[in-house]
Amino acid sequence: MEKADGNVKATKTMKPAKLDQLDTEIAAILISFDRHSEWQSKEVKIRPKSGSMLLYSRKKVRYRRDGYCWKKRKDGKTTREDHMKLKVQGTECIYGCYVHSAILPTFHRRCYWLLQNPDIVLVHYLNVPYPDDNKLAVITPSLALWADKKEWTKDELVSQLKPMFYSEDEPER
Repeated sequence: MEKADGNVKATKTMKPAKLDQLDTEIAAILISFDRHSEWQSKEVKIRPKSGSMLLYSRKKVRYRRDGYCWKKRKDGKTTREDHMKLKVQGTECIYGCYVHSAILPTFHRRCYWLLQNPDIVLVHYLNVPYPDDNKLAVITPSLALWADKKEWTKDELVSQLKPMFYSEDEPER
């Protein structure tokens, strides 16, 4: 993993067979953060691009205030987070939670921290598109439902969606 624009550089595509390897990489980053202070972001990054991996202090940075609109619980007030514990070499050592975009269900924010050192969090933003692009056509008519019945301006939608669809394979505009 290399640093790129304040981000820990993510691998391009993660295939299912490599998920165990990903857990090990996450643990390695979280364990070695203290030797790489340049990896740690002091301020929350607003709407990071898909593929971004950022390290924050959970005590000092409000990393969840990232400018994205995330899916809410039924009460409509709090963000709906799914929680899990990841194993490395058969031992649970990483806590993880993830949320889905309220606008684009294939876009996620995943947060990881060590169970033994919960002070540092690795935040990973990733759009995992459906294998069949035609499913996206079914999604767009229900956009208002996903975005908490908010009326979106074109500029607001563009500012939310543009970083979600970022790809290292495409030049920036």
